[in-house]
Amino acid sequence: MRPSVLIVDDDTEFRTRCCGWLNSTCEVMESTTPQGALQLLQKRPFDVVLLDVRFDNIANGEEAGLQLLSEIFKLPEAPSVFLLTGHDVAADTLRWGSQAGQYGVEVLHKSYLTPQELQARIRAVLERYRPFPQWQEFLLRYGIVSCSKQMQEVARRIRAYCADEAAVLILGETGTGKSLVARALHDAGPRAKGPFQELHVAGLPSELLSRELFGAEAGAYTGATRRSDGYFHAANGGTLFLDEIGELSPEAQIHLLKAIEEKRIRRLGSTVAEQVDVRIVAATNRTWEELRKRFREDFFYRVTACKIEIPPLRERPEDIILLARHFLKDFQLVPAAEEVLQEYHWPGNVRELQNVLLRARKEAELEGAETITPRVLRRVLEEYAETGKGSVESLHDARRRTECRRIQEALRKHGGNITRAAQELGIRRETLQRRISELKGPCQQLGYDIDPNSYRKSPKEA
Repeated sequence: MRPSVLIVDDDTEFRTRCCGWLNSTCEVMESTTPQGALQLLQKRPFDVVLLDVRFDNIANGEEAGLQLLSEIFKLPEAPSVFLLTGHDVAADTLRWGSQAGQYGVEVLHKSYLTPQELQARIRAVLERYRPFPQWQEFLLRYGIVSCSKQMQEVARRIRAYCADEAAVLILGETGTGKSLVARALHDAGPRAKGPFQELHVAGLPSELLSRELFGAEAGAYTGATRRSDGYFHAANGGTLFLDEIGELSPEAQIHLLKAIEEKRIRRLGSTVAEQVDVRIVAATNRTWEELRKRFREDFFYRVTACKIEIPPLRERPEDIILLARHFLKDFQLVPAAEEVLQEYHWPGNVRELQNVLLRARKEAELEGAETITPRVLRRVLEEYAETGKGSVESLHDARRRTECRRIQEALRKHGGNITRAAQELGIRRETLQRRISELKGPCQQLGYDIDPNSYRKSPKEA
């Protein structure tokens, strides 16, 4: 049976557009006024209501939609509701977002809405009412271990969004498993047989990011001796996962928005646009409010239209022991050690839990034990606290890790030649030399070797 949707809006063009988007998958009815909509809702139930807030065709209609909203939730069978706005988007979100939250509804912005996003959002709210008894097995299929009800909502959204083309944003603290959710969206959908490419965008200068994403023509920059492909080319027919998207500069946001909307890209140094078939999944450890301040309005609403929020481990304590047993496999925790795990707040989330347990297992094995005791576990946790390893990786550390990796890759590619590596990175030779000198020790601690001599065939640079 097709879901039923009621569109309540005085904008004829928007109603017609939505009907065209939904008629093939939904039973759609329309109303131009809140009063007419309430009469329809009292006669029959609807699954979803798309409700405009302002009505210019009636007296005192500036907030008539909000007045109807309160009446809708008095009905015996209240539908899922999306509030619509097409006026001052930013002001309307601030003004009505909190009121919408009181009823558990979401705001859709007519200026940026696409058919894929509307269908995905409707599918996501309807997922809440579909039986999903095997949700734990569904997540486990993609390497996600959980028994928490909060993670059930994550599973539902993966199932709802995996078959869509709309961009998806994954929100969550460092270590919560955003990359696993991104991979699940790919593997559970029709693009599973296509490529899955991942790019950490934090810390990449705008020009270098453009080269990484879109490729470059020969001669586009100093040292570009041949045409190169970007991540969009590598992900063609599949999914491109952009991690730490919250760090994108406004300039980079413009280029990426154009690629998402038009599915066309232009290599650096080229005037010819190329068609690509890529689904974008992005992730960030920034909050929704931080993204609103950092992103251009058009980019914000395009990227955040479909979102999945992963709760931190401290908010789902029932998962801690389940995850511990999964990570340790045949190695045992004594009951008192399980209590220690439950008491800790896990600022680094699942990643920290895994690292602590693997370290504790090594310590126990060195002592000849076959179980992890509270003594061993507390010692490891104390060491993590002293070294700062247990804290969430800061933006500074994340950028440093990215910079170390990029410098190492460039030096390895060019045999330790600093001049060519600098050209590859899009920076001056002197700048690269200074950064190597400053970062050699920190990069080594992170597992990266940025000593040019490590990659040279002879002691002197060619």
